[in-house]
Amino acid sequence: DWKVVRALSEVAGVPLPYEDLPSLRGRMFEISPTLVRFDTAEPTSAGLRMLGLEQLLRAAEGARPASTPIPRAVQDFYLTNPISRASSTMAKCSATFTKGQDPPAEHAGEAQVHA
Repeated sequence: DWKVVRALSEVAGVPLPYEDLPSLRGRMFEISPTLVRFDTAEPTSAGLRMLGLEQLLRAAEGARPASTPIPRAVQDFYLTNPISRASSTMAKCSATFTKGQDPPAEHAGEAQVHA
């Protein structure tokens, strides 16, 4: 509540130059109109975009690609949750597509279609 903030500023010995919330918002608008345009997405200025690009370029300066491959976050897609791990069908998928094992004879044709 604005009254609490205003009272605290007076108790702290640093009274705010604003009497109420509308006067504060008016000052905010004077400083930066974007602070009170709640329903508008302001475009980024060209200068700010260039500053961001310069920072990225400086951060990447001298960077080299990693010499080792990035490890997979999911080692076995077919066994990522308890339901899949309890499924014999998903176990067959895991064996066939992840581990490179031959599919069981009754599903050999299906595995080749999906490979």
